Amino acid sequence: MAQNPRLVTTSGTAALLWQTSTGVPPDTALNSSNGIYRAGTFNDPLPIIIENQDATNSVTLGGSGVTAGGAGTILVAGASITRNVAGNDSEYVIANAGTPKVSVQPGRQ
Repeated sequence: MAQNPRLVTTSGTAALLWQTSTGVPPDTALNSSNGIYRAGTFNDPLPIIIENQDATNSVTLGGSGVTAGGAGTILVAGASITRNVAGNDSEYVIANAGTPKVSVQPGRQ
């Protein structure tokens, strides 16, 4: 099974990390370069690995309204987290300082 990783450079504005879709209208069309991947099902969720590739700066993960250091999941420098996604969903990232690069690696795409 191949992965279609992408690298997101973060800033002080929330950026889309990943979104899942069935790819069938009216859902958003699948486009791995923009972080839109095929949705997983309840019995077979889509694994997504998120890795903060920065050596010093943390990022915050959350919904579209995520703020730096605000409510959400703080991913420290060099750390990774796995999400198992079923259905249509999305996750955003914002830098807490600097411009960290965050890698998104979905499985089975």
